[in-house]
Amino acid sequence: MNAFLFIPGPIRTRTVPSSSCSRRPTGFEFYKVGLPLQCSAVDGISQECPALLLVDHGSKVRTANDHLRLVAELVQCRAKEQCQTSQDAKPPFSIIEIAHMELAEPSIEDGIEACLARGATSIVVLPYFLAPGRHAMTDIPRMVDEILAKRSRTIPYRISPILGLHEYLADLVLLRAQES
Repeated sequence: MNAFLFIPGPIRTRTVPSSSCSRRPTGFEFYKVGLPLQCSAVDGISQECPALLLVDHGSKVRTANDHLRLVAELVQCRAKEQCQTSQDAKPPFSIIEIAHMELAEPSIEDGIEACLARGATSIVVLPYFLAPGRHAMTDIPRMVDEILAKRSRTIPYRISPILGLHEYLADLVLLRAQES
């Protein structure tokens, strides 16, 4: 079965092989895999349920904000594929949510609340940025700290490094340049 990856710019899609992702027709092409909607206890014992919250800047342009949702769905697909190929019982993140720092919904607070409502036992906040600017390095961590500090229930969380420099990014730059 093939899945489709949304490519910004002129309307076009690229077919990528996938055994566990299925195409769901919408205005954009994207991955949908159906990871657990909620974490729950098994035999009365609470299960580990880590959440990943992807946070970008946010935009007044709706399609720019939709892009982060598409990325989250692609990450879900990859997590499920890794789980299936490595024989792990579950993916590294049972919950994947998105948030925008400003200009759009869901806000960071909404994203954290969505993780908690789905049963998250810990949260990793990933600033979805390429460069270590003020928003990624200062503003988002401060906002998360403030949001979680006002909660009566504490939850373990950490802020991951930005996407930044990685050899896969070089491959992606070359790929996109060759597609033009």
